Amino acid sequence: VGLSSLDLRKPELTFLGLPKIDRPTAQMEKNWVFFERVGVLHMIYSFSPFHVFRCRDFGKLEFETVLERRISLPVATDSIRIRNSINPVEYDSDHLLHVVHKVYPGKQYVFWAVLIDKKTLLPAMISAAPLVQGWASAPASIIYACSAVALPGEVLLFGGLNDSGSGAWRIPRADL
Repeated sequence: VGLSSLDLRKPELTFLGLPKIDRPTAQMEKNWVFFERVGVLHMIYSFSPFHVFRCRDFGKLEFETVLERRISLPVATDSIRIRNSINPVEYDSDHLLHVVHKVYPGKQYVFWAVLIDKKTLLPAMISAAPLVQGWASAPASIIYACSAVALPGEVLLFGGLNDSGSGAWRIPRADL
């Protein structure tokens, strides 16, 4: 996982480096997601257990743990791990919208919405039903959510399909 800076005036993307966290990591790590809160870069390292870091020195890309907690989830009734999908985005004045996923046999991806409380940084709600899922929401098993935009009446979820196409799903806020 690396961080880059985008200069829209040039346009140019500059690699800044690899984040350093206050815990050991494996040789290969993925599914870290970043968000800004009150002018500070934060990172959700894992969703189960829920582990959040805060950047303590942006110049050195050093992050420290601010929250690590096991949380009870309605979608955790099997042994398949829940993973981060997209960087959390603004949802409303009190919450960030985050999307998480599980990968079932046959590489069937299933995604849920999570609202994260901006004050506590803890999940406040998880959707009862999946937002999108392989073979149900598109003619593909490998669907990977890449980004979301929260609009006043709906959420737009963008993703890849079987590594050969892309799609967008319009999800009414009432369905979250």
